[in-house]
Amino acid sequence: MSERYYVFACKDYYPAGGAKDFIDSFDSLDVAINVANCLCEVNRCRSDFSHVTNSNMEIVYENYSR
Repeated sequence: MSERYYVFACKDYYPAGGAKDFIDSFDSLDVAINVANCLCEVNRCRSDFSHVTNSNMEIVYENYSR
C-alpha cells in the first residue's frame, strides 16, 4: 500500500475547520505540494495557507501566501 498525501487549504478569515478544508488526496508528495502551492499563488489568492499531510495526519508541507 502506497502513502497518501492530503491537501488542506483555506482563507485565514474563513476556515471551515478540519475536514471541511480538505481539497483532495494524492499518491505523490510532489503532486500534493504542487496543488498546495497553486492554491496559494499570489495572483489567484484562493487560499491564504495550505497544508499537506501524510496518512498519519502529520503536516509534511506548509505554504503561507501572506
